[in-house]
Amino acid sequence: MPDWITLPHLLLLAAPVSMVLAALALAAGERRAKARRARETLGKPSAHIDPATAGERVLLRGHIESVELPCARFEDGRPAAAATVEAEGDSAVPDHQLPPSAELGDRLFVARSARAAVLTLVVDKERVAITGPVDVLVGTDETDPGAPFDALSAEVRERVGLAAEPEVLPGPHANPPCLARPIFRSIRSGARVCAAGVLQRRSEGDRTGYRDRARWALAGDEEAPVVLAYEGAPSFRGPFSATARGVRRVERLRTVVAGGLVLAALAMLGAMQHRKQRHGTRPVPTQVINGYATRPPSLDDAAACSAITSEYSQILATAQACDTDADCVGEVRGGTLYGLEGCYRFRRKGAAPERLSHLEQRWIDAGCAHGYEICSGHPLTLCAEHRCVERPPQPVPPTWRRAEEPGEVAFYHPPGMERTTGSLDDTRLALYRGQGIELALELVPSDDTPLDDAPGELIDIGGVPAKRQKKAREISILFERAAPCTAPGCDPARDHRLSIRARCETEAACSDALIAIESARLW
Repeated sequence: MPDWITLPHLLLLAAPVSMVLAALALAAGERRAKARRARETLGKPSAHIDPATAGERVLLRGHIESVELPCARFEDGRPAAAATVEAEGDSAVPDHQLPPSAELGDRLFVARSARAAVLTLVVDKERVAITGPVDVLVGTDETDPGAPFDALSAEVRERVGLAAEPEVLPGPHANPPCLARPIFRSIRSGARVCAAGVLQRRSEGDRTGYRDRARWALAGDEEAPVVLAYEGAPSFRGPFSATARGVRRVERLRTVVAGGLVLAALAMLGAMQHRKQRHGTRPVPTQVINGYATRPPSLDDAAACSAITSEYSQILATAQACDTDADCVGEVRGGTLYGLEGCYRFRRKGAAPERLSHLEQRWIDAGCAHGYEICSGHPLTLCAEHRCVERPPQPVPPTWRRAEEPGEVAFYHPPGMERTTGSLDDTRLALYRGQGIELALELVPSDDTPLDDAPGELIDIGGVPAKRQKKAREISILFERAAPCTAPGCDPARDHRLSIRARCETEAACSDALIAIESARLW
């Protein structure tokens, strides 16, 4: 211990630190008790499905799984199985933004929720589909920014605004009349939860596709949504953490933060000066880790981003070494890491995810993430040439590669095809050439003409209706009109259809082109 730090100094510091720790412990205990009381209001959960309760509202215990298209958490946009933003009391919404039917007083409660496109609850090895709207009563993650709506960051306000109902939010371009002081709750996929809803037995006709094979469903509606409550203690973040994570805007706290930094700097200078007087000066060694200085790189340092990406690729290549298919595992990634990893990451089981996670955090801290993409599906794996790679779904050949146009479509094509760059017209999304095939992807403006009136044969591609036309060495596909979306990186006002046109030089190339088109899945 430095000799200038004495026992009185330590005691003076220990008193406020102990008080802060005690206050934090008391607050954590109260939050655990509040979560327990909230779960108790639902009743006693059952870990088994009783067929005799079909048609009744039941409470089941199990693990929730986001099978496809997770939703974005309101506070930070990270993927979740379900998310709710709520406010209650007189300050639930601003006075001039109340709907006509609202009641003033403590009973006023406003909530908005989002959920994954396909949600299931695993109850005693039985899969139960969750249908209809949901409400998160107790979350795995909860955030109370302690701030009015207009003090939140623009991204948070946009996500909350997109979930508001029309009678509360008049229009997407108006000043959003949203929850005045919101609280955020979300549940991660894989969490153990209690779920309350109406138990329904599903017919064979309802169970279509690999995503909907559940024999039972837990249903809800706008009046009585499916209620989800995490069985553990929520991970809570308050105003200071919300500010540090960008949930709150920092303009109003600039003076306080600046004052704190000045005081900290003065204290540090005083300690350094005292040490210099007693021990003299000594050179401070420069620490270099993996070729990087200890200070974080600049936000606009493209070279640093490229170096991190290169190092990440080298470590991932080592982690992908395999001998058999059973050695490999595939992970859904995307989100803010889409620019680094794409939608999926393939590696050997148990291979150094900590080193990869460290580089991911450096990549984000360096400001290299400039987008957010939600990825869906469960990738299949394959050990090809002693390397873990994606196994395309049948009937796509295993050597084919995945191509993605974020926000629109993903498909598979033969190796040797490349995406061309250069001058493309306003409707052209992308052009792929190679192996005697030319694939043109275009965004066709939607009109009032139903797809049924368009020429061609009506088919189904990945659950989306489409019209197919075949000519000599040419195949055209027109998908149904794209639905408006609310996911990050997606234009909520989009109104177009996707068209894929293939030209091929030989009949064999046409067969490959047809497989590539039918492997397409809209984003």
